[in-house]
Amino acid sequence: MNKNLSCFKLTGDDYGYCPLRNKGMIQLIQNGSLNHISAIMNTQYLDTNISKDDVTVGLHLNLTEGYPLSHDVSSLLDEKQVFLGKHGFREKLKAGNILEKHIESECNEQINKYHDVFGVYPPYIDGHQHVHILPLVRTVLVQCMNRFNIEHTRLPYEIDIENCSWIESERLNFYKDVCNDALQTEKFWKSKAINFPRYFIGLSTMSRDLTLKRLKNALDFILSDMKSQSVCVENNMVEIMCHPGYPSHENVGGCGLGPDKFSRSTDRLYELDVLMSNEFF
Repeated sequence: MNKNLSCFKLTGDDYGYCPLRNKGMIQLIQNGSLNHISAIMNTQYLDTNISKDDVTVGLHLNLTEGYPLSHDVSSLLDEKQVFLGKHGFREKLKAGNILEKHIESECNEQINKYHDVFGVYPPYIDGHQHVHILPLVRTVLVQCMNRFNIEHTRLPYEIDIENCSWIESERLNFYKDVCNDALQTEKFWKSKAINFPRYFIGLSTMSRDLTLKRLKNALDFILSDMKSQSVCVENNMVEIMCHPGYPSHENVGGCGLGPDKFSRSTDRLYELDVLMSNEFF
């Protein structure tokens, strides 16, 4: 691998989550290890002092963490008027108790805030905790993307995720669900002329699961698939998702509720160190 190859889309998720997450990502942008970042909109920590010549900034659609930007989206919220969390949202959506108009309202608000902050509409939209590939959400999201002439997203399907024995069972089961949702979404997005990188890495390499050996293994699976299907190399055909940064300080960060355990973890720093290392690429 070579970080200058245009076939790789290297994406840092959750930009704007906290100042220390931003700091780590900016270092990686300057180092050349990130060429895309996905920004959360329902946060007060967005730092726009980045060069768009060095990085592409997308929108990280958030329907699961913190406070909404919209008013009157009660089906997306709990009794404290905050989002339901990744499992709570999925359970309520599966039960048919999430209203389409509420998803649409929040999608539109986050797209419009992106425009207010960055002066343009996002070149792509992906999903915080992969919410964008869920049934109903994906349908509404495509309608919103069409309204704002946005044509690109993410398909978080990772080859051979079921055989990643180092991932604990609860998290692995969630990743399997994500991959199943992605497979169901792929045909739908193609029918709507929505574009996405053909290959994805990032579930098997989250946090301390990110090692150079595992990254290489994931790439080997992709190369094998390319050969078997006679796939030609294209720009941004492989997306590598990561969550680097410095651990959040207590009560500084998040989407109105303070930073979560994931963001306070030293695993953020671990990812940063791996991506900054001379061995990476």
